[in-house]
Amino acid sequence: MKYEDLPDFPCDACGLCCMGVNQYDHSKYLDRGDGICKNLDLETKKCNIYLTRPIFCRVKDYYMSFLKDKMTWKDWSNRNQEACKYLKKLASEKEKENNIYVITNNAVVDDEIDYSIYGVATDINEAKKIFNQAVKDAKTDSDFDNLNAIE
Repeated sequence: MKYEDLPDFPCDACGLCCMGVNQYDHSKYLDRGDGICKNLDLETKKCNIYLTRPIFCRVKDYYMSFLKDKMTWKDWSNRNQEACKYLKKLASEKEKENNIYVITNNAVVDDEIDYSIYGVATDINEAKKIFNQAVKDAKTDSDFDNLNAIE
């Protein structure tokens, strides 16, 4: 099969494949110091050297140069699409880890809203523990009986 006959790889230009260049010997030279490719524009998620990017960044060129006699284009394309899905799953999990939960205590005191931060957590389970402790403290310190803990 000729290069021109291969369907394009369905890349959505998310940039995630450019965010682990420090993990492989062949791409370490592209690392800007944090694992992200020095040629990736983080705002647009586009490659600043797209037309001259390395061959391992070119799904079709890499296939034609190294794999066309070893597997079908469909198999290679599917493997890359699975890798994309995996990177997106990892990115989604990491994004969830980066959440910050702020547990606040709001009350009306002398006709004014009294607002204070009770605790901060980066994990949902820790946030629930802090919230439940806040509920317990509020019930102890006042006559609130309509407060409930969360599971």
